[in-house]
Amino acid sequence: MSIAKLDADCSNKIRRSQVITKISDVVRELVDNAIDANAHSVQILLDNYGLKKIEVKDNGHGIPHEDMYSLFQGGYTSKLHSDSHLSCDDKYGFRGEALSAICSFSGIVVTSKRQTDPAAKNFVLSKDGTVTSEKVVPCGNGTVFVVRDLFKDFPVRNKHSSEPKVAKTQLKDIEFYLKCLGICNPSIYFSLYHNGNLIWSKPAVKNTEQALTTVLGVGFAKNLSSCLSAEVFPDGNEKSWKGSLNLFVPQKPVDMKNMGFTSSKMTMIFVNRRLVVVDEYQNLIKRYAIGSADRPTQQEQRKFPLSVFMIDVPPSEVDFNRDMDKSKMFLTCREVILSRLEGMLQSYYGVNLSELGADDLVSDSEEINANTTSELRGESLNNGSSVESVAAVDKTVEKGSVQLIGLSMSTPEKRKENIAAFLHGSSNFLNPTTRQILSEKSMIEDKLMLRKRIRTFTKYHLNPVLRRNHLEVLGMLAEHLPYLMLQ
Repeated sequence: MSIAKLDADCSNKIRRSQVITKISDVVRELVDNAIDANAHSVQILLDNYGLKKIEVKDNGHGIPHEDMYSLFQGGYTSKLHSDSHLSCDDKYGFRGEALSAICSFSGIVVTSKRQTDPAAKNFVLSKDGTVTSEKVVPCGNGTVFVVRDLFKDFPVRNKHSSEPKVAKTQLKDIEFYLKCLGICNPSIYFSLYHNGNLIWSKPAVKNTEQALTTVLGVGFAKNLSSCLSAEVFPDGNEKSWKGSLNLFVPQKPVDMKNMGFTSSKMTMIFVNRRLVVVDEYQNLIKRYAIGSADRPTQQEQRKFPLSVFMIDVPPSEVDFNRDMDKSKMFLTCREVILSRLEGMLQSYYGVNLSELGADDLVSDSEEINANTTSELRGESLNNGSSVESVAAVDKTVEKGSVQLIGLSMSTPEKRKENIAAFLHGSSNFLNPTTRQILSEKSMIEDKLMLRKRIRTFTKYHLNPVLRRNHLEVLGMLAEHLPYLMLQ
């Protein structure tokens, strides 16, 4: 088949379908526009997780009524007039694509009034972004966007977005995004409603410290350090542009049990007030926090500390036009900031990562691997185990695997009886030497690690067909294993 040029309508549909892929994209774009309009109050009201209706109200400077006729056509924006720098100063939005994309997926009604307008006007938009009707309505200064029946004419996206798990996840993502905006925009009031119920709100406050308290809560905020500040210059040249860094990290010694989270998004990075993902910054903060923690468990070493790192640089030094959601960017001074961040962390925590042993920090990607198997075989217990002791553990593995195969093949009712018999008769194959090796504190202090060790214990011995049946066995053994090892 020879190539052919797509018609404008088809090309626009493809482009717009990449701009808006989920409910949270719509909310993010509309809220970003509200902030760009210098709003001091932003309200978000959702019906049926936003599929039925999304309403965003702000008290910003409003939209000129004459602009309504082109604003939703695509490629129109008041924030960018050339490609000299695509980050467009301190604005959140700048591409001129979001509103036209939202239009194509839903029905939109916009009401807006500027301070100089005699009255507010209500505009109804069609799918192609043209105004179908307008009328004067009573409304204060600002803008109200109402988006109805999102993805109604797109059955695949509508079905996916309607799934309860997906819809609830989207609501949580919206709440998290608003909280992040609340942290880096202290003076703005935010509120989120779902089906008429208040989900979350933040009052307008004076500074970032107060914003952290209102967003995170007193319990978390009081465990964060006071703001650690620094300046950054490219190549150390103070005559060139200057950037600023502000860092909030857990107080030392770090309590990773309460201040650690499994998701890296809780180590929040902001560049010019925009939430971004910078893996090397997040991982560096994580490593220093863990290095300052008091005997963190291996599970805690996999967590990310609740932290906030704010970077402010001239707009000409950053390009957010990398991903559709602008969560990743190009930064000219990325390495300079990384070095400055490490200096701030080292100064506050007093920890030198180069002095920590390899075993002090768990790799971010560490899973069940050969190291875990080696621990089970007694090769890394550092207790002077003899060759006979290692052989004893190997014998235990062999006998235990036979027992587990038998348990896995049982019916659920018979399985419970077999597990009880297995636990009761464990002393038949757990001799004192083996029991002493397996009862090391590091082996039994963490139930999660126990489960991983048990899985490794059987991974290389069970027939693949039987592995599906022994999950219940593993769960029950994990509960009883400390007793089993120490009896």
